[in-house]
Amino acid sequence: MFSPKLPHLEDDGLITPEVGFWGETKYRLVQNYASMFTAAMKAKWDHLVYVDLFAGSGRAKLDESGATVPASPLLAMEIDHPFSRYIFCEQNEEKLHALRLRVERDYPQNDVCYLLGDANQLVDDILAEMPAYGGGSKVLGFCFADPYNLESLKFDTLRKLAQRFFDFLVLIPTGMDAQRNIDRYVASPRSKLDDFLGTMEWRKAWEEARRKGQKAEIFLTEFFGTQMGSMTYLVPPVDETVKIRNRKTTIYRLGFYSRHPLARKFFKEARKYSEDQLGFGF
Repeated sequence: MFSPKLPHLEDDGLITPEVGFWGETKYRLVQNYASMFTAAMKAKWDHLVYVDLFAGSGRAKLDESGATVPASPLLAMEIDHPFSRYIFCEQNEEKLHALRLRVERDYPQNDVCYLLGDANQLVDDILAEMPAYGGGSKVLGFCFADPYNLESLKFDTLRKLAQRFFDFLVLIPTGMDAQRNIDRYVASPRSKLDDFLGTMEWRKAWEEARRKGQKAEIFLTEFFGTQMGSMTYLVPPVDETVKIRNRKTTIYRLGFYSRHPLARKFFKEARKYSEDQLGFGF
């Protein structure tokens, strides 16, 4: 189910964080892919699970227009073929409470699990809430990882989840802290960039890339993809990641990773539809 733009919502009195205007791009992309994912996979898998590692409150206020729009958790429910189960992680108790109230009010029919805490510390809980695989039961997940900053997401979290069948859409903070401070992270014996990329070996790769004149933003995107590839995920070229810009520069990229080429095709279609309808310059 596609709509040209996100709906503008009336204030319901619950916490609604402000986000940059580019947040609408991200949310529409999640919904577009989720809609294709469930429509195509519902007859092939017994259970489809949506995991949002940084779920927030379910709504966001766009900073330039002031419009309140549904965010990823609610948009993943507003599709023709909902997921079998939804797992929402959020560290802020007030945001998670608001999300629960909104879901119970607007989507009471859905099977939802709410996990309070740091998503990196909740992996075992997430996996425990997944339907059991085996005995004729097939389970496929779609995980959206939208970290608030570089230190919010550790690669080990994705590595552990990838033990199950998952597609991932990941915000890669290439144009923010990671790019501005990459030289400082090189000099540090241990940094949050090590945790985000899942290894300390990126330092050697960066020195070689810098000698060749490669920009840090491109290097970080490619290296993250290489790490996903080490888990047998198909790695998209940089130009297939979604570049999100503010008025001046790239602030992050959205990378999609699946082990199946059909999913990659779906993502390309979801991206094209968002671009055609919303007019965003990806």
